[in-house]
Amino acid sequence: PEAFAPSSDSAPGSSDVPEGD
Repeated sequence: PEAFAPSSDSAPGSSDVPEGD
């Protein structure tokens, strides 16, 4: 999912961390 997107992705959560927790 976007929340777990890889760092190379520009989607939200691109830091490889879940946004929700």
